[in-house]
Amino acid sequence: HAAVWEFRNNLLLAKALSTSLLTLAQMPHSVNQLFGSIRLVLLMLGYCAVPTWSTRVTTAECPDQTICLVTANAPTAHNTSLPGLMEACLRANLDTQIVALALQDYPGGDFPHYVSNLQGLPESDRFKLRHQVVLDENAGSGKFCYSYFPGSAWAGAAVGGLAGFKIGLVAHVGGPIIGFGVKTLTTLVGAGVGAAAARWATSSLGVNCGGVAVVIYSLRKVNVEFDAKNVNSARVYQSAATATTKKGSVAARFGINGRQIVIASTHGTEGVRGKIRGSECPASDEEDSKKALKNENNRVKDFEKGLGIINELCNKTNTDDKETGVLWGGDFNPRSVETNGQKIGCAMFPTGSFEADLASFQASRDILGSRATDANDLVKFTDVLASTGLDLREAEGLKCPTYKKGKQKVADEGAEHSQQFQCFEDGSWMYYKVSHSPSWTDRIFHSSSKPWLECENAHRVTHLSDHDAVLLTCVVKTDRTDLCSGVEGNVDQLGARCCCKSAEDCVLKFKEDLATSKNPFKLLGKVCPDPYHNFKRFHSRKLPEACAAALNMKLATLDKS
Repeated sequence: HAAVWEFRNNLLLAKALSTSLLTLAQMPHSVNQLFGSIRLVLLMLGYCAVPTWSTRVTTAECPDQTICLVTANAPTAHNTSLPGLMEACLRANLDTQIVALALQDYPGGDFPHYVSNLQGLPESDRFKLRHQVVLDENAGSGKFCYSYFPGSAWAGAAVGGLAGFKIGLVAHVGGPIIGFGVKTLTTLVGAGVGAAAARWATSSLGVNCGGVAVVIYSLRKVNVEFDAKNVNSARVYQSAATATTKKGSVAARFGINGRQIVIASTHGTEGVRGKIRGSECPASDEEDSKKALKNENNRVKDFEKGLGIINELCNKTNTDDKETGVLWGGDFNPRSVETNGQKIGCAMFPTGSFEADLASFQASRDILGSRATDANDLVKFTDVLASTGLDLREAEGLKCPTYKKGKQKVADEGAEHSQQFQCFEDGSWMYYKVSHSPSWTDRIFHSSSKPWLECENAHRVTHLSDHDAVLLTCVVKTDRTDLCSGVEGNVDQLGARCCCKSAEDCVLKFKEDLATSKNPFKLLGKVCPDPYHNFKRFHSRKLPEACAAALNMKLATLDKS
């Protein structure tokens, strides 16, 4: 069979050579004749494909792609950092081609453009930075979230400038002109020195303004689309800020393997009644109680607002009629609390009985916070999620809390040793700070009703302190109607074109129904006949349903034959 086709192609090339020589020997009577001659020569030299319309069509679809979402609080504060998180994705699934980072408390700075030399990744491969969406571009190492906090660069500049101004006043004894010049110089120098000193001090003390971000990396030739010019491609919500971190949500819609996926990152408000171990709860101080309830209520609002901007991006009117999946990671900051009785809503602390403590913590795992209007009205994650119709659920697989990790206490540390909570998961023990309520602050939610988005169980990236990172790998099944190379190849091999009169009136036309282009730059290629146009005039990426159905029917017929 191969020999027959080789002989056929050789005949075509021979014909192309003879025809081209004959045509070039004559004076062309039109521009089309000239370009036709050029095309035939190119065919002979192999620069243009021979239009073998009847060759066997391959029915291979576009390959599925695997994405790994990692949610991480203060990722650079741990030894793993960003490359370590990517390696964790590869350990969870070696087929990972896309890594999406949902970051909280990220101290700013440039993300690496390329990440290579990862365990589990071939030496020739590397992850490339594709997109990044941040809550506030002002977040960065050495900065406070509020510029007027003592110790910030602005505050240091103000103090230094004032000192320089006062020093410059001394120069007025030499006259007003000299005094003004010296005073201006000392003020500017003082401001610069003060800002640099303040920045050095805050950096040395580890004081950072952490931002919320969504960052996308992918392997070579794995495309991730993001329309930065479209106002409906991203949403941000900033809720609050402390001296060292910004809280809120970032969500953006990406095109992955022909599918639309909203990827989001959230940092929720912390705070709970009875936060300090041994403190009175319920508190007799009404102000303390109101403050704690306000924080719990704000945490619920943070979650609802984050869900709201995700829902906006999932609106079909904004997504070219494609259904949208969701991957949402974050430090949502819930705490393990009492779910009934007089201490309802109060933080729970370990007692030293590991199994009993774990069961108590897990019983309140679904509690997000409470409403400020009713201290006993505990709000659940599942109830808020159910109110949207997005069909999101939390990724399962984590037995032990993700917060707040600490060093193992030894026996001679007395009560702290006996009260320390320990949890065993995936073959290793994890230890938690006695002063905090062990909680599942770090979570991932994903669409559960999209047949093209298949997610596995969640995994943790274990840290020795503070938060563990959490990751989830999902397979994004191809959209056969999307214009990946496989679909375009099938259409081309059939010698077909998807032709449209309008966005709704489209048909798949084959060789015998196509016209010959009069455009000299298309070198007599086949095009849609009048009054049809190529479907890309009306559809950006998606093959119209009529053409997709005809293509699938044709491929099925060829498969049977």
